[in-house]
Amino acid sequence: EQILTTLRDDANNTIFDGKWTFLQEWKSTSEDIVEYDDGTKFVIKTGHDYENLYVLIDFITGTSFNKSADRGIVCFDTKMNRSTIPDKDDYCFSVVLGSQRAITLQGGNFLAQKGYWIRTENHPNLIAVGNISDKNDRYTSIPHSTYEFKIPIEAIGRSDMYGFYVGVYDAKSHKEYS
Repeated sequence: EQILTTLRDDANNTIFDGKWTFLQEWKSTSEDIVEYDDGTKFVIKTGHDYENLYVLIDFITGTSFNKSADRGIVCFDTKMNRSTIPDKDDYCFSVVLGSQRAITLQGGNFLAQKGYWIRTENHPNLIAVGNISDKNDRYTSIPHSTYEFKIPIEAIGRSDMYGFYVGVYDAKSHKEYS
C-alpha cells in the first residue's frame, strides 16, 4: 500500500516531546489509519521538508503503558528492492515509551540471530521520542502511546520513493502491530 508524504513547511513548530503538544501540531502531514480486527488502531502521520522525514505513530488504542518496553519503529528500504534479508541500505529507527534515545539499525549483518541488523551510531540530528498523548491529541483525549520521529534524509539517502515499515510493540499483549 502506498503512503504519500506531504511537504511540511511548519515542521519548525513541532515540539518533539513524543505527544501531541497542541491540536494543529501534525495537521499539515499525510495520514494513514491502520485498524485490526481485534480493535487495535493507530494513525501514521508523515511529512518532509526536503531535509528531514517526519513520522508520528499515534497508537490510539495503546492505553496500557510499559515504559522502556513498549516501542515504536520506523524502517526504510531505501532502494525499494524488497529483499527478504535487510541490506546495508535498509535502516530502522526505534524508540521506547518514556525515552528520547533513538536506536538506529542498519541492515547488512550476517548474523540471523540479530535479524541481520547492526546497531549503528545515531545521526546527530535524529530525534525520536516516545511519550503519552492525551488532551491535545486530535483523535482521542484518552491517554495513549505516541512516538515522534525527525529523521534526517542524509541518514538514509535521498530518494523520491522508499519502502516503508512502521510498527508498535505493546508489551502488555506481547504483540507487534505494523
